[in-house]
Formats: sequence, C-alpha cells, structure tokens
Amino acid sequence: MILVSCCLPKWQSGLCVLFLLTILLSCSSQKDHGEEQSGPGTLHPTEDNIPVITDSRFVLYEEKPAETKPFLDISGANGHLIGVMEGSSAEMIGDITDVAISKNTFYYADSEYGEVRIYDQFGSSIGTVGSPGPGPGELQQLDKLSVSDDGEILAVLDQGTRVQVFRQRDSTYALEFTFRVPDSLYGGDICVMNDHVYTLGLSDLEELDGIIHKYTISGEYVTSFGAIYETSFELLRRMLAPEGSLECNEKYGVVGHVNDNIPVLAGYTDTGSLIWQVKLADFNPTKMEEGVTSEGAPSVTRLAPKSGDSLANLLLSNTEDSFLFTYFTVSDFNSLTEMPSGTRHYFNVEVQTGQGSYLGQNTDIDLSEYPILRALDTERVYTMAFSPFPQIGIYHRKEVLP
Repeated sequence: MILVSCCLPKWQSGLCVLFLLTILLSCSSQKDHGEEQSGPGTLHPTEDNIPVITDSRFVLYEEKPAETKPFLDISGANGHLIGVMEGSSAEMIGDITDVAISKNTFYYADSEYGEVRIYDQFGSSIGTVGSPGPGPGELQQLDKLSVSDDGEILAVLDQGTRVQVFRQRDSTYALEFTFRVPDSLYGGDICVMNDHVYTLGLSDLEELDGIIHKYTISGEYVTSFGAIYETSFELLRRMLAPEGSLECNEKYGVVGHVNDNIPVLAGYTDTGSLIWQVKLADFNPTKMEEGVTSEGAPSVTRLAPKSGDSLANLLLSNTEDSFLFTYFTVSDFNSLTEMPSGTRHYFNVEVQTGQGSYLGQNTDIDLSEYPILRALDTERVYTMAFSPFPQIGIYHRKEVLP
C-alpha cells in the first residue's frame, strides 16, 4: 500500500488546477487512514533536482515596486464581463479549468458544462465546442485546452489522457483527431504549435524519456524532452511530472515550461533542445514530504503552505516576443477551509534569449477574491475570478496594466 495525503481540502477545481493545493488523489489526512508517519521524512523538491544557474543574467528577483499602484488594477476599468450569478446555463459559468486566446477570440474550458465556450473581444458569445460525454467530440473531464495563433486548431485535453483536436470550419469547430497520451496519474498541461501538440506528464513507456511529449495533430508520436524528477519513489515522480505550465510560441518555435515545484523556467526548441533556463530566486515552493508510515508503507504528504511559501507557477504569452510568468507568495494562511492571502508577482521573459525582468506585484490580496490574470495580448487582458461567483473579465491592456 502507498499512502498519499495532503493537508488541504479540494477547493473549486479551477483554483486547484492553478494553485496546486490538491494532488487529485486522496485529500484525507494520514490520521484518517489510521497510519501516522513514523518520523520526519525527505522534503521535496530536493536541492539536486533544482538546476544550478550561476549567470546573473538568468536569475530574477522580486523587487519593491517604484509606485504603490498594483500591477493588475481593474478598479474603475471599463471591461466586458462574462458570467452571472443567476441565469441560464449559457449565461452562467460553471467550473473554469483553462483559458486560451487567438486573434480577437477568447476560449475557456468549462468542465461543469462539458464544453469549450468561445467569445469575441467584447465578451459576446460566438459558440461552443463539445458536449458532455465520453464519445468522440464529447468532453467528460475537461482539463486543458490550447489554440493555435490563427485560431485554426483547437486542442483539448480530456480525462487527463485523451487529446481531441478540432479544426475551424467557418464559424465553428469540427472534430478532426482523437488520441491518447501518456498517463501520469492526472492531466498535465497542453499547447499547440505549427500543427503539433505538446503535452505534459510521465509515460509508462521507457522510450518516452522526458515529461514534455510532442505529437502531430493526428496523434503520431514525435519526441519527448524535459528533465524527469530524480527520485527512487516512482509515485512521487509521477505526481510531480504534470504539475506546471506549458506555453508554445509559434513565432520562434519555442516551448516554455515551468514546474510548480521547481523555481526554474526553461525554454526549448520545438525539437526539444534546451535554449535557456531562468531561475526565480525568491520562489519558495510548498514542500512535499516523503516518508514511511508506522506500518512500513511509503507515503507522500503535501504540506500546508506557510508564510513565505510560493504557489502556482503560471506561464502565459505576454506578446509575440515574450512570456509572462506569475506566482503567488503566501503571507497569511490560518485555516484549512480558507484561501491564503499574500502577494502575486509578475515577470517578463524574452522568448528567444531568456532575458527577463520584474514587472510588478499585487500585494495584500485574497487568493479567492482578487482576479487572476489568465491571458493577454497586445491590446487586451483577460482575467477570471471565483468569488462571489465565477466570472471572466476582458479589459483594454493600457487601462489595467502599467
């Protein structure tokens, strides 16, 4: 028997996906299982799994903002809002698990309603893709989505291992291919670039030596790359592999990747060659403890976040030439039934060179209430919030960002 536990409840799944406060396995305590740890165990991530970066050009630090104005400030901004507290199913948002943008179009994955919903830049509904169910073109457990820059290809990760590729046909999307990807306990991220799909996870197949896997849009396997976490505990390796973000940059053919437990952002060519690595010097991930129960069973425990811990590495496209990287640092966390409060930090990293800079922060915010920056382009910013009800905001970039 292998015991897996975490010290936090399952919150709304959209927040769990973004902020890693569940491992989608058992969220009961070890005491509930009647098996207590026999003593302190190894804490992960271990130092030997964190790349050493000595070049100061590729080490980024948090900075004190020159002004008190927050980096993302929607107060007083005139935006377009999607989602209502009460209304029809078409007007309400269920459970947001991922978002994507292309041209002037916005997409979000709603796992509660089993569909991808599509809107224009003014928040007007354009259409939907998929319907609830396990069949082709149906979505049973919608995890992630990605769309090509021109909007022609939409790829959806469903049930953690099933990729469904849709192609734009006039004003809608038609299913073109369905295929399975490596199983690593639960779904990781996905991105689309130049008629290829990249997925995140760990495979049972030894020949897939990496955690990022490249396929043609028809499902033909191409290659795998990205460092696998080094540990003799196979379950822990599988748990860590899908936790993080992928972002594809079609202009330069670069795949960006960051793991939620490792303070390093990496850029790869579309064939898997490492181009650059950037260390986030002040990122302090919440620890996982590997141990053995009093009955001799191996165990993994996700420790509760404490003041100074960092959560949720999130990688987005900032412009055609750069990535935006954001994470949240806890300042106060007193209850297992409430979200923590703290500071969200933002960085910019150039796609080609890996050169980066600190952009700013939002201080003294409640994780459940302050809008989350989920997508942006040269003209607009897309946010999502979960309190008091799920809602998406679309704003002019110049009004809400410095």
